[in-house]
Amino acid sequence: MKGRLVRAKTRLRRASGRTSEIRTGRRVLSIGVCVFAGFMIATSAINAGGTDLRPNRDTDLVGLIGSESKHNKDLAERVAALRTDVDAITSSDGGIFNFGSSPFLGSLGGSGRTIVGMALAFG
Repeated sequence: MKGRLVRAKTRLRRASGRTSEIRTGRRVLSIGVCVFAGFMIATSAINAGGTDLRPNRDTDLVGLIGSESKHNKDLAERVAALRTDVDAITSSDGGIFNFGSSPFLGSLGGSGRTIVGMALAFG
């Protein structure tokens, strides 16, 4: 029994020594990563030479939002006009067409009458 206790204590001491080694390794690695990141930032700044590395992007956010808002408004007006045209065409033709393999039996197009409902007819 006493031998097991001694072995357990020695294992615990070895494990605690390893964790301090792991912590030290992690600290060194973290410092290395920070130094490397700083090196990359400095290299990028030197290569840029005070200019923008991505010149094709729009850096004026307010202007970008304004132009996109105007574009969206123009598209909404266009959709509304097209919807009005579609509604006018549909109401002038009666809006009855064949579907699938069903035969076309005519429509009320051009008669001036509007369709207010549809139902199945038996017989």
